[in-house]
Amino acid sequence: MHAQHGHGPAVSDFLNAQGTTSVFPNGLNPGGPPGLPDELGAATSTATFLAGTALFERIDYTGQDAAFLGLNLGTTTSGSISERSLANGTAQDTVILHTHNAFAWANFLGDGSNANPPVIFGFLPSQLVANPNLIPPVGNVDLQAVINIPHPGAPLPDLVVLNVLGGVPGDSLVSLSVFATARGPTPSGQQATMVVAQTGVLNRTPNLIGDFGYTAEVIDIQTKNGSAPAAATAEPAAASLAAAPSSGADSSHSAIDAVFAPFLDDPLAWIRQKHRLFA
Repeated sequence: MHAQHGHGPAVSDFLNAQGTTSVFPNGLNPGGPPGLPDELGAATSTATFLAGTALFERIDYTGQDAAFLGLNLGTTTSGSISERSLANGTAQDTVILHTHNAFAWANFLGDGSNANPPVIFGFLPSQLVANPNLIPPVGNVDLQAVINIPHPGAPLPDLVVLNVLGGVPGDSLVSLSVFATARGPTPSGQQATMVVAQTGVLNRTPNLIGDFGYTAEVIDIQTKNGSAPAAATAEPAAASLAAAPSSGADSSHSAIDAVFAPFLDDPLAWIRQKHRLFA
């Protein structure tokens, strides 16, 4: 369900522009239901990779994944978009999106060297497809994205294409903030709560504020007894990921190569790129 408040572009315009690719239908893990719409995910800070404690999360802020998987979770979206003209003839849109009952999961990345990182909260999409009796965690998400577009009234971009897969000519992501709380089971059956806070200013060169522009990179998961959940054994790869359009910088590689090659061969290189990653 989509709702709009205020004037200018509708939040449904933003939502309808999302999920145009399916590069990582199982998050950072290999395999997954083909065609599952891509959404941005988030990792914790560079310092956590160096300490071997990094986490990754993905939460269905568009509601498209639940719809694709046929999950009846009562996921709803609402929000607003405000647009202002800039002096150079371009425009800037501020998207505010609220999502209720969005399904979520999280992985333990450690130092980033595991190509099939174990799940510690919720279930991968492939697991939900394989076992319809699984009930995923759900939560509420507040997302704010500030996007520069070529001219007033120009179409809004897919965030994954804009921020990960080579960009959109004339568009740029100025800032992104995501705050979420989700509750549900860990793979071992414990009830847990996940809190996510990710915020960054992304259009500065060089970006010396915070960690690649991010000043908040929190993914905190606690079970009911107050402990952090143990990492579950990652499932084996079910299928190879489909190749995706390449950016100019990676014209000889698929998006998978561009991400997983440094991930496997040079974790520090992958850390340097991590905020271009999604699931």
